Amino acid sequence: MQPNKPVVLVVDDDPVNLDILVQTLEQDYFLIIAKNGKRALDLAFSHHPDLILLDICLGDEDGIALCRELRRTSD
Repeated sequence: MQPNKPVVLVVDDDPVNLDILVQTLEQDYFLIIAKNGKRALDLAFSHHPDLILLDICLGDEDGIALCRELRRTSD
């Protein structure tokens, strides 16, 4: 089932940031939420979002490295 709204993958490990983003975006976008890099990769490949909002600091993970991985595996 394809949503009628653009799909946005939001990646952040901070619940406060996630709440703010969800409240701000949920009216206009179909949101997919990931709280860590592994989950973000899985969701990106299964849902092919139109946009990914990615936190640079994901606890123990590096958002820049995740971005490189997303880019490398999407080619």
